Parts: sequence; structure tokens; C-alpha cells
Amino acid sequence: MKKTNTALRTILPIAGALAVLVIGWFFVRDTAWWADVTESAEAAETLPSDLTNVLSTATVTRANVADGGELTGAFRYQDRVEFVHRVDPIEVTVTEQVGGGRNAQTITTVIEEPDERAITGLPAPGQIIAPGEVLYETDSTPVYAVDGVIAAWRTMKDGVHGPDVAQLHTFLVDNGWADSSLIGNEWLPATTTAVQAWQENTGQIVTGTVELGDIWFISGPIRIAEVVATEGLIVTDEEPLFVYTSQQRAIEATVDVLPEGLLDATDIEAQLPNGSVVPAQLVSVRGNEAGFDLSFDVDLTGQDIASVNGVRTTLTWTVDEIIDALTLPPEALRRTDAAVYVVDVLEGDVIRTVEVNVVGQAGRVVAIEGVDERAEVLVP
Repeated sequence: MKKTNTALRTILPIAGALAVLVIGWFFVRDTAWWADVTESAEAAETLPSDLTNVLSTATVTRANVADGGELTGAFRYQDRVEFVHRVDPIEVTVTEQVGGGRNAQTITTVIEEPDERAITGLPAPGQIIAPGEVLYETDSTPVYAVDGVIAAWRTMKDGVHGPDVAQLHTFLVDNGWADSSLIGNEWLPATTTAVQAWQENTGQIVTGTVELGDIWFISGPIRIAEVVATEGLIVTDEEPLFVYTSQQRAIEATVDVLPEGLLDATDIEAQLPNGSVVPAQLVSVRGNEAGFDLSFDVDLTGQDIASVNGVRTTLTWTVDEIIDALTLPPEALRRTDAAVYVVDVLEGDVIRTVEVNVVGQAGRVVAIEGVDERAEVLVP
């Protein structure tokens, strides 16, 4: 009897505990908490092992990377000059009597007064004038364009010397008024003879002296851009007559700030009005009150363009092109406190941080070294 009671006392507590567990399981199973736990477990079972399906990534690819930019400019004829009439003043003798009676004196004074000329011939807008040709006329006397870089600034005659005289010699020799021995800066007797021959053969008054205003030195052919005077106008020294430019056309642009990369550009191109693309070169950068004025030389050799003056065009350029580089979006790069760049490479369910070397950037791509082509990198 004692053994039976002992067994019952052992089994009954165990059975009671099992009953409590069974009842508790049925109660817990029907609660919201249990539903959340089971749903989370099921979701955990369905998570992909490849994180690229749930994270934003980019693939490392190969491409040619070249930084660059573009701006808009306009074609302009270069070396704009406002031409003014030049003529030496004339000397006028003025005689006046001072005092009276026995003390009367006659005083003679020589003074200079502006000389006046009538404009009897003007060039036309768009006209091309080459050295040796008539530039305009005053008092029916031609003013000749002569090749030279030093401006005509004085009367040239016996006793003067300088680079303007050397330019005059070159003109007289090149046009057959003197032989090749007439060179140098000194005015020689042969210079006077050659000037007289030139004047006689071109219908001028033969003086052997080249008055200020008889010639005008130009560097190569010029193009008349604008005429501001009218024929018949009486003019004095330094009155404006017309505006001329060289025949060289360049592209001019004004910008607030210098475009990034432009000063280091290795390849600049301009699109012409006919759609063709030609090489261009930045030749000058000048500051102004609001920013910068840029001038680009453009190669128009062989281009069938009658006039592109004022026509707008687009300039494009590239800087430091990198061929066959590994590229990725700039957002994929992280800069660490150690001042190095890293990317997060995804390999299945593993994220590996890799240090990379940035070798260039262009627009929305960065050229890097340090990862494999086709690698998947994390993009935040």
C-alpha cells in the first residue's frame, strides 16, 4: 500500500503541469502576440541570401571618362579699330600792331590752327581693303592703306628716322617705286625720289614729303565694319570716319565665372552655322566688371561661310580623358576620417568595405581603381 501511494504522489504533479501547458498553449496560440511571432519567423525564412535584391546597388563598369563642358558664344571679327582722320595743323602768321604813335610796334606771331579737309570719298561697309589700295579721299586726294604695324603719327620727310620710315621703305620697294636697296629707318635722298615717283604716278601733288594723313598703316587686309562720316563733310584732325576690323573671325563669350576645366581643356570644338564642327583655341581671357570676356580662335579654313559675324555658336571641350576606366556613380563613394575613399561591395549576403583610388570624374560617373569589373556596390 505504501508503494502505490508514493507512485500516485509522483504522477499527479507531472500530469497537472502537462495539463497547464496544454491549456496555456491553446490560449497563447489564439493571441495577437503569437501571430506576430509566427509571421516574423515566416518572414525570416523567406529573406533572400543575396542582399542585392533588397538594397540599392550599382554595377562597376568600364567606360571612357572625360571631363568637360560647354558654353555659348558668338562669332566676331577681330581687332576692331575706330578710324579717325589725321592731318597736321597748319601754321598761320598773325601780324598785329601794338601801341600807337612813336611807340607803335608791329608784332608777327606764327600760330597753329587745325587744318580742314573735305571728305570726298569713303569706303563701303563690308568692303575689304588691302595694303596699297585707296582707303578714302580728302579734297579729291587719295589716302592710301600701307602695310605696317606702327601707326602713322607724323609727317615723314627729309631728316626724320624711325620704324615708320622703314615701313614706308618696304611699301615703296614692294610696289616698284624704289629698288631693294632702299631699307632701314633713315630717310635718304633715295626715299624722297621714290616718294615723288609714287605721288606722280598716283595723281597726287608731288612734294617728296608724306604728310600726316596721306597714308595709313594697316597689318594685312582690313574689313570696313561701319561708316560714321558722310561724303562732303568738312573734318579736322582726329574726327571719326569709319570702323574697321581684321578679316580674322573669332568666337567671343562673356561669363560670370570661368567654366570649370576650360583653362585646362585639351580639346575645344565649335559648331558652325552650317552644322560642321571645327577646332577652336582659347586665346585670351580678360576680366570685366561683371566677370570675364573670352576669345577663341577658330579654324575656318575651307569653310564655305559668307559671313558668320554675330551668329551664336556652342563651344564644347574635354579635359584629361581616361580610356577604359572602371566607373561607378559618385554616390557609391564614402570618404573616411583617414581621408581615403571606400566603397561597400556586396557579395551575396556579405557586405565588404574596400578602399579605392579615385582617378577621375566626369559628370555623373567617377573613374576608380581597387575593385573588380562587374562588382555590385552599395548606393545609399
